Amino acid sequence: MHVELFADYFQILLLDESTQSSLSDAWTSEAVQRRLATESGLMGIWTEVNDDVDVSIHLLESRPKSEVGLADHVVEGSLEVVSGVLVVMGCTDYLPDAPRLTLPAGWFRVRVSKSNLEAVLSEDAESVDGQGEVERIVIDLWPEEYSEPKVLKKFEPDSAA
Repeated sequence: MHVELFADYFQILLLDESTQSSLSDAWTSEAVQRRLATESGLMGIWTEVNDDVDVSIHLLESRPKSEVGLADHVVEGSLEVVSGVLVVMGCTDYLPDAPRLTLPAGWFRVRVSKSNLEAVLSEDAESVDGQGEVERIVIDLWPEEYSEPKVLKKFEPDSAA
C-alpha cells in the first residue's frame, strides 16, 4: 500500500479499526526521542514535518533481513490488531475515509524507516504544495509477539543546518 498522508501535529497513526485507545499519555519524552508511541491497538509515528508525507506499507511473512538500509531513522514497536483491519491515517483525518489494510488478527512487529529527513528540515525545503522535498516513511510489519520498542538507527539533525 502506498499513500500520501497529512501529518498534522507531526504524526501519523496506525490503528486497529476497533481500538478506542488514545495516545494522549503515550507521547512521553522517550517516545518523542524514538519517534514512536504505542497504546493498546494504536501506534503513533512522529514526523519531522507538519505537512504531507509519503508512506509505503509492506505486510511481510517474517522479519526482514536488512535492519536499517539507507534510512535516516529506524524504529520498531509492537501493535496488536484484533479486528484484522489496520487503519493508516493522519491524526486529524476522517476515520471512515482512511485507508485500510486487511491482515490476520494478532500481534505484529512494526518497523518504521524514515528517510529524506535532512532535506525536509533544510531552510531551502518548500512545502509539498510548492513541489518541495517530502519526508518518506516505509512501514514493514510482520507477525511477531509483543516486545518493547527499539530504535535501530537514530536520526540526529545536522545542528549546522
